[in-house]
Amino acid sequence: MKGSGDWSGFLRGFLEATGADEFPAGLALLDKEGRIFYANREMREWLLEGDVGEDPEEGPRLLDLMPPDCRLAAEGSLREAAESGGFSYREALEIKREDGELFFNLSVFPLALPGEAPSGFVVAVQDITRMMRLRKAYGQASSYIDQLVNSLNDGIYAMDLEGRFNFCNQRMLEMLGMSEEEFLSSSPKDVVHPDDRPLVKEMLRRRREGEKVTFEVRLRRSDGSFLPAEIRSAPLVEEGAQVGIVSVAHDITERKRLEEEVRRSRLDLERAYEELSVLDKMKSDFIAIASHELRTPLSIIKGYAEAFLYGELGELTETQREKLELVNSRADQMTRIINDLLDITRLEEGRLVGERRPAPIREIIDSTAAEFEQMARRRSIRLSTQVQEGLPPVLVDVWRVHQVLENLVSNAIKFTPEGGEAGIIATLRPASRMVEVAVFDTGPGIPRSEQEKLFDKFYQMDATSTRSAGGLGLGLAICKGIVEAHGGSIWVESEKGKGSFFKFTLPLADGPRESQEKKPDSEDMTASTSPSSNSG
Repeated sequence: MKGSGDWSGFLRGFLEATGADEFPAGLALLDKEGRIFYANREMREWLLEGDVGEDPEEGPRLLDLMPPDCRLAAEGSLREAAESGGFSYREALEIKREDGELFFNLSVFPLALPGEAPSGFVVAVQDITRMMRLRKAYGQASSYIDQLVNSLNDGIYAMDLEGRFNFCNQRMLEMLGMSEEEFLSSSPKDVVHPDDRPLVKEMLRRRREGEKVTFEVRLRRSDGSFLPAEIRSAPLVEEGAQVGIVSVAHDITERKRLEEEVRRSRLDLERAYEELSVLDKMKSDFIAIASHELRTPLSIIKGYAEAFLYGELGELTETQREKLELVNSRADQMTRIINDLLDITRLEEGRLVGERRPAPIREIIDSTAAEFEQMARRRSIRLSTQVQEGLPPVLVDVWRVHQVLENLVSNAIKFTPEGGEAGIIATLRPASRMVEVAVFDTGPGIPRSEQEKLFDKFYQMDATSTRSAGGLGLGLAICKGIVEAHGGSIWVESEKGKGSFFKFTLPLADGPRESQEKKPDSEDMTASTSPSSNSG
């Protein structure tokens, strides 16, 4: 090889013969002046946008074709190769275009015999735009992930399978009050309470076996204080093999504080319940003792009053009779109050209802109606009963069910104006195997706002008729307790100015289909019998 003519054709032929046009990089042959006399397809598409001739003197100069952005770098690389006689390399050269940035690596190889100046150059250009874009995207993603991890409110850390820390986020360092260097040089046992070290050791063993674990520890801060944390750990897997452990540490200081408050509140409630139980027992004992002590003088008062009224102790004047009737009436009222207090105490203790036996509901209704017939007649009130034929017997404590009817019928007569109507209706509800009993009146009705409170203990409607009758407002509460103790339910249906229906259900002797009967829906209510349809 004595000149460019000696080797230019040879190199060109060699490159063409080896398929240089298919190379993924651009290749060009330059003479010593930097003119191109051969370029493969990749180089032509990248720089020349055409072909070059075989005469080096007619070829374009490489530097003239280079974009201005990288022309100085290419010139420096050619000069460096010429002066050193060795390989020259420039990495990640950038070209700015309207459609975006392009990046490439430039390699220059001098063509020279030992001891001689280069007679030409081989130039290689490799497009690395895609790689640079991927690298940039990876860098952005890594930055986003770092920001995300460091912005979390939980500590995150990783360790190898030997339990050596190799990563943590900023929050983890804040929780421990450590620097990154201090944390990474620590071991798991160094950052927990001494009493928690056996647990940490066991959890590490389980995590090495690929198990996900959750546990609570007390993290030891650099100032010697302790921070309660919940640790959630999972194996770190690469290509199917476990290479480490990643964990999240959640500060549970607030949760522990709330748990302690709940614990203290529970203890306070338990103590309060015990104190209330004692007070409730004292109340029950007081009511029992007071009732017993009141019964004796009341019995004596009532006995003497009735003896005078029946003429056993001599004749009475009209004024004396009126006063004694008032005394007798008030004694009966006090007796009812005492009985109500005793019943509400029994209700609270769960012993109000006694043994239940099968009984015909008609007989209970008829005996109640007969008891109040005179009271209704004196007030010109029509008292009626309507019992469905063939009603099966109910399973009840007869005396207590009679008490419910007494209370409801007494109220119905009390609230019904003269010339009005009150009554008792009994029908079968076969779907639930219950008997429904309704006591109605044609009184003023009950506002909807009052209806939900009627069955509360000590509740009385603010009406003259209720206040004048006396009492403590326990009657309906006792009725509710008796009915529910039988497995039934009690409710009221009323509209102001249209009277009221007090309804309750009782189980058949062969048992209801549900343990607790529910209040009927609107369809059931519309099917109820109205007062005008009753017969005496």
